[in-house]
Amino acid sequence: MIYGTIICLGDSLTSGARDEYGRGWPYELEQLLWIKYSQIWCCVNAGVPKETSIEIYSRAYDVMKKYQEATELVLLCGTNDASSQIAVPSSKFIEHVVSILNYCKIWGLPSYVCTIPAPKGFGNQDSYVPGLIDSYNNEIKKLDACIIPLEVPEHCYADGAHLNNGGSKYVAGEVMNAIEKRRYYK
Repeated sequence: MIYGTIICLGDSLTSGARDEYGRGWPYELEQLLWIKYSQIWCCVNAGVPKETSIEIYSRAYDVMKKYQEATELVLLCGTNDASSQIAVPSSKFIEHVVSILNYCKIWGLPSYVCTIPAPKGFGNQDSYVPGLIDSYNNEIKKLDACIIPLEVPEHCYADGAHLNNGGSKYVAGEVMNAIEKRRYYK
């Protein structure tokens, strides 16, 4: 029996790109829930590499429609928006996020928004507009939503932007903590 479905929506950080086992944090979240509660949860990995927030918004409604049994939605996106080739202004980025959260309201889904892990390590600093991810995170923190602050340790990165399996486990743990807190302290 499946106890619940959680939609995990995002880009390559959600999909598990560069996770050495190809698992991603949604899979690790399922494992944590099983280990702690001996319950089978379906954590739908709706992460698509290279997508920006507007592309995620464009498919969000259909994802929610497909998984109408879902009990929560977790959003982690924005790294691609901050790339030097795209550089979405923070005002537009947060509009996209709010539009996704509005879909959550339509479907009656409690929602969680993760802050964007800052690129760390060698090789990726020139790929991003300086300060843009910080600007996105400042806007995320102002939302009327459950915010999951992610302070990913440097050893949890595969290449400076993407998460290795340790990073996937870290994010899964932070997501589980936020879901538990919200469920226990409504």
